[in-house]
Amino acid sequence: MITKDGKIFGKINIFDLVALLLAAVLVFGVSYRLLVLKRDETAVDITYHLVIKNVRDVTVNSFFENSPVFDYKSDSGIGTITKVEKEQARAVMKLLDGSVVNAPIDERFDMTVSVKAKATKQGDGTLMIGKTKIIDGLELKASTQKGNCMATIRDVR
Repeated sequence: MITKDGKIFGKINIFDLVALLLAAVLVFGVSYRLLVLKRDETAVDITYHLVIKNVRDVTVNSFFENSPVFDYKSDSGIGTITKVEKEQARAVMKLLDGSVVNAPIDERFDMTVSVKAKATKQGDGTLMIGKTKIIDGLELKASTQKGNCMATIRDVR
């Protein structure tokens, strides 16, 4: 069956056979991953909000309508800003007399940034934009061309 020079039936070298089998398994695996596993994914248009708390005016001004927003970690686009709302940041504080007040914080703002994007809906319902999962409550570092800050994803539709 295997000759002295390592050939099977005198025709093919055993090492060449192993290399061919590994290449075939690799090609099959990649084809399966690309063709079969992605078949249950669909492209969808989504909107969501980025909730950003307790930032300075310079950060507020770095987020503006019709500009792209990115996931800082993966450096990939996660949509286009459609609306920016800001309000005075507030904090619950206990006063010396024991009372509790919700007081404004000077020169700090809370923002809600509305984002529109094209996402991929996977078979299990997970929404992905590039390598970023879009999950309600997920915290990520959002960035624009002018700045970045921590944000929480809310109201995914």
